[in-house]
Amino acid sequence: MNRAETCSAAGLDVPDFSGVLLDDGANKNKMVRKAIFSLQLWVPRCQRISTHAHGSGTPGRAKNVSINKRHVHCSRSRRSSTRTLSAARVGWLNARSLSNKTTAVYETIDDLHLDVLAVTETWHRSSDDLILRLAAPPDYTAVDAVRETDPGHGGIVVFYRRRFSCSTISLPTLSTFEALCIRLSSDGESFILLTIYRPGFIRPSSLFFDELTSVFELLVLLNSRVIVGGDINIHVEDITDADGQRLASVFDVFDVQQHVTGPTHLLGGTLDLVATFYGHDVNDLCVDPAGIISDISLITCSLPSTRRDTSAPTRVVRAWRKIDRSAFLQAIRDSSLSCTPSSLRTAEELFAEYDTVLRSIADQLAPAHQVRSRVRPHAPWFDAECRATRRDCRKLERRYRGSKSDADRSAFFAAARRKHVFFADKKNRYWTERIAEEHGRPGKLWRSMTKILRRDDPSTSATVQANTADDFIKFFAEKVKSVRESTADCRPPTSFRTVKSSMTEFMVCSEDDVRRTIMASPTKSCTLDPIPMFLLKETLDPLLPYVTAMVNAD
Repeated sequence: MNRAETCSAAGLDVPDFSGVLLDDGANKNKMVRKAIFSLQLWVPRCQRISTHAHGSGTPGRAKNVSINKRHVHCSRSRRSSTRTLSAARVGWLNARSLSNKTTAVYETIDDLHLDVLAVTETWHRSSDDLILRLAAPPDYTAVDAVRETDPGHGGIVVFYRRRFSCSTISLPTLSTFEALCIRLSSDGESFILLTIYRPGFIRPSSLFFDELTSVFELLVLLNSRVIVGGDINIHVEDITDADGQRLASVFDVFDVQQHVTGPTHLLGGTLDLVATFYGHDVNDLCVDPAGIISDISLITCSLPSTRRDTSAPTRVVRAWRKIDRSAFLQAIRDSSLSCTPSSLRTAEELFAEYDTVLRSIADQLAPAHQVRSRVRPHAPWFDAECRATRRDCRKLERRYRGSKSDADRSAFFAAARRKHVFFADKKNRYWTERIAEEHGRPGKLWRSMTKILRRDDPSTSATVQANTADDFIKFFAEKVKSVRESTADCRPPTSFRTVKSSMTEFMVCSEDDVRRTIMASPTKSCTLDPIPMFLLKETLDPLLPYVTAMVNAD
């Protein structure tokens, strides 16, 4: 079967190559490539036939058309039977050095509830740079790409929630722009994020468009949604710009839709793009005014999601702090725990009665109820003043977005900058005072330093080794075996040191011993405790004889 018969069987028009100049190799390759990709072979056959029956989706597009177009597809409406949950929020930002903007980036991710933030021009030198950990909120991590030829300039970092599993996709060797391509997966769904940065001081060459084409040829064959974003530094808003027309031609070949409209630079011009392949769209795309964090706008959007409904984690709690202490003490005095139990009772019986009685009293005075756990808690320095500052900034932002006036714009910009400066000062003062308070206590001081340097965050590249109980037993069995084999030829010892003393019984603990031990213990509790430790310390007197009997019976 020849090519024409194959295309006809697939329900496709056979491309006409009659107009291709066979003596022009470059032009021939370009036209053949465009004709092949116009068949959209990566689209399911049923969709290709449907498109063919109702007219081609990419017929005779004009060459000099701006790629600033917003397509609205009906593919989402065809999924109405699947309940759509909250979409993933993705953002792009050119930071122009991340070292002095860690607090601003941290606050941006936290305030806008971004699931993913791709940052270009980070100017970081390695994956271990401290600024990457300082800019990531709790429950976030990062994957990065350092500019190999000039560390300390350029660079790309993608911050994402830890609920995503991340894998890096290898790209062809690139020399005209930086790129980081990753696949993020969560709850049975995945998408590919390609982040691009092309320096603006160099005009794009033919090699740039060839390299971009080779990257698209790789991504279009992958079975996943592809979102392309970043700072490409080409004026796509100008339909007469030659570089913009050539980029539009590349996008047209692969049927890529570009979604950003309006200026993205402080001096004007649409230089940052968000694009998707055919059949995929983005929702709620927002281009913030440039000049808040850097001279480039922050771009955010939502990716439609059809994840299964996963309810927020809940936990059972009691209002221990609000419990009536006098009523609690009286309930204990009226119970069997207020008197010394018989010495004939076993430890299991005593512990069972202790747990049952205290839980019964707790059910009366502090009934258990369910609460939703905060998935992403604020930083320890985030207090009421920070919350009020953020609220005021949001109010000015809403006012500006409604009025679009210069006065409201200036007020919003000033409030955003004040917020970032205030948050940075609040964080510095909090940790400075905390370190000063922990002077002379190395344990707490090191724990604070670990939190400051974010050493407690596991690295994405680290492989977690899951050791089972069988592995533990096998390790020590092999260790004992190796010791025996290494000492098999050794002569046995000639003398043994004997010990005449022996322990036949445990000392009986007094009530003072038990009291001293309980009061000196850390005030920590777990869900297995019938009452929390702080409440046990406050109401220890009527319980002390019973607790002492439990200790001695155990």
